[in-house]
Amino acid sequence: MARGSAKKTASGNAFLLALLRNGFLATNTIYLVVRFWFFRSSVTKGTFFAYGLSEAIAVALWLSLQSMAAQGNDLQQSGLTQYMFDIIYITWFVQIASLLWSKLWYLYLIIPGYGAYVIYQKILLPYLFRGQSPFASLQGLLQGGSGGGAPAGAQEPQAAESMSKRQQKLQARAAKGDPRVQMRKR
Repeated sequence: MARGSAKKTASGNAFLLALLRNGFLATNTIYLVVRFWFFRSSVTKGTFFAYGLSEAIAVALWLSLQSMAAQGNDLQQSGLTQYMFDIIYITWFVQIASLLWSKLWYLYLIIPGYGAYVIYQKILLPYLFRGQSPFASLQGLLQGGSGGGAPAGAQEPQAAESMSKRQQKLQARAAKGDPRVQMRKR
């Protein structure tokens, strides 16, 4: 049973590595021929730098994926492996799209932007800010105006939302003077 699973993983890895190899060949051939042969007058130092940097990152990730496959790891797993594939695919897209308009190299900034979002959502928000967004408190200050916070009427619905339905019912009964509800005195 274990050998069958290892064979399935190995064949899946071989397919993915062949897909990456063919993708690298296709995108690099298209980019190099079109940009550096047909439109060589539009090539700048920035074009060389952007292409070289993006290709170096993609090739480094490809080599890392190849070594992972050689060790027997499953390349179809989620997590960091999937992010590596996503970066390679974004690199290919940006390279081909930049043939149409050179400003599309800025699409490569999606990668660090998404990384910052993941760090904020998975690390900063739950551990550093304890699940409460610091932007929500800033928004509350901005909406409250210069009077030092939100009006008193705006705070009551927030307090009601934080109570359970049972607590809300008990509070409503107590407000009506129901004798079944006893309020503690502190």
